[in-house]
Amino acid sequence: MHLSVQEGFRSLELSKRYTTVTMGPCQGRMCHRNSGLLMARELGVDPDEQRVGVTTARPPHNPTSFSLLAARGYEPVKRTSVHHWHADRGGKMLWAGDWKRPYDYGDAEDETAAVHESLGLIDVSTLGKLIVRGPDAAAFLERVYPNRYGDMKLARVRYGIVCGDDGSILDDGTVARLSEDEFYVTTTSSGAGGMEQWFTWWNAVWNMDCSIVNVTSNVAAFNLAGPNARTASAAQTPESTPPESPQITRDLPTRARIASRASRRNAAMVQSLLRPATPWTKLPISRAPSGVWTTSGWN
Repeated sequence: MHLSVQEGFRSLELSKRYTTVTMGPCQGRMCHRNSGLLMARELGVDPDEQRVGVTTARPPHNPTSFSLLAARGYEPVKRTSVHHWHADRGGKMLWAGDWKRPYDYGDAEDETAAVHESLGLIDVSTLGKLIVRGPDAAAFLERVYPNRYGDMKLARVRYGIVCGDDGSILDDGTVARLSEDEFYVTTTSSGAGGMEQWFTWWNAVWNMDCSIVNVTSNVAAFNLAGPNARTASAAQTPESTPPESPQITRDLPTRARIASRASRRNAAMVQSLLRPATPWTKLPISRAPSGVWTTSGWN
């Protein structure tokens, strides 16, 4: 306590962080008054004048009731716009970060095989989605990512990772260029909020001319995967079938759909972004005669 006062921690609350006094098993119940008396003596003040301050009391100083411990636990959950569609069709809903998404529809092994052999559809609305827009958008992304985005052509997609100050990987996803100064950024399912804060914090430091908007809950997303993904995508919009290289297409004038394509070995993966109001069942894709529900939706 004497050393903490010499170092400038001249209140009990600050001294606690330096000495860890009152942080023991009693949480201050036994030592709080004695530490206050010592602090008053070091400061040369009357302990009854309450000038040394108090620390925050925590259990067991303020005991937690058994009724509270026995009560029902509440855990926040996020659901996609087609969550109930999955549940009504037998989807086994499991946690994916803060979200619930279907793991399988009854036979995970056969469903996974169906994706490799034909076509699968998965609801990836849980993925984080950010819009970075402004004259400095490309320069801003090049500071956040160890990638180059200023040289990206319009309607192209590039994979990227976000690193912390120490070089460790914080998150990963894709960056698509929608226009000269507008980019669509995806994150992991659990990383949307953290990446929004990370982007916003650095933008406040750098004061660059761009804005960051989190549209995770405003946009639904679906992935088509498998050898027949390209054919299925062509059936939706024949005039804008995604090419062989990663690229996006936008259906105008509603701007309700963005399709991007990336190669996964010999299979194609096409991602469509739709407004949540667009029903899953309105997607113009037919179920195969086998009717096998795949891990990624239907084949």
